[in-house]
Amino acid sequence: MAMNNLPRELQISVLHHLVRKNGINDIQDLTKVSKNTILRLLENAGNACRRFQDRTFRDLQFRRIQCDEIWTFCYAKKKNATPDLKEKHLAGDSWIWTAIDTKSRVLFSYLVGGTREQIAADTFLTDISNRLSKKFQMTTDGNVYYLDAIKAGVILESRLHYGILRKEYTMHNGKRNTNNLKLEKFSVIGNPKEKHISTSYVERYNLTLRTNVSRLIRKTNCFTKKIENLDHHLALFTMYYNFVRIHKTLGTTPAVVAGLADRPMSFGDIVDMTNDYQEETPYANVA
Repeated sequence: MAMNNLPRELQISVLHHLVRKNGINDIQDLTKVSKNTILRLLENAGNACRRFQDRTFRDLQFRRIQCDEIWTFCYAKKKNATPDLKEKHLAGDSWIWTAIDTKSRVLFSYLVGGTREQIAADTFLTDISNRLSKKFQMTTDGNVYYLDAIKAGVILESRLHYGILRKEYTMHNGKRNTNNLKLEKFSVIGNPKEKHISTSYVERYNLTLRTNVSRLIRKTNCFTKKIENLDHHLALFTMYYNFVRIHKTLGTTPAVVAGLADRPMSFGDIVDMTNDYQEETPYANVA
């Protein structure tokens, strides 16, 4: 079934399934929509959501943010990724970098498919700096690339209060023993408030992300085979999380709390946004 002829109700159903743990093959069985049509809808929805959020998340006045990274892989894990697979499919380990506002819970910046290395940290912090308009407090884990990026001037130190939360685990049978966890807080730049040196909100978001996006669930056959589809899926899920999904603690969406929307959006709104995007870029899916 061609996507242009896909009924609105089916488009809504497909998008809903995409952010509710279902893999592409599962959605095909549930909706009777072809796999290729689902992937084209994901691509267009991802592009539309990415553009909307990029335009919306500007001149933000967030005061406290938290950053973290979440691991995944494309096509094959690093240990199984041959040079040929790496060249053809960008196979191997991949990291998703995420930044969240602690007050509104808006996930306002992320980087998909980057390595956990300096170039990714530089790109990620540059995006954060470009979106925030006021001085802010930032907390990260002990990843040294954040501090190196700041020292290199990616974010002006005069705009920043920076704290690090370092976690030390003991090992048991080759695995982390989370019952014996030591936390250390460090004030690194400016005057970050110690009680706000935490990564709990962004780690909770990463858990929500991993449990709702099928390709991120551990030990699954739904893993990413094409890095672009991971990017589209993350753009769609971030839109859903920020603008559609009612946050249980907040009682509304993060975007409403942040003053970025006057009401929670619906999947119908995302479908309309997606169709508008497709009309504006009619050749987006043409190879």
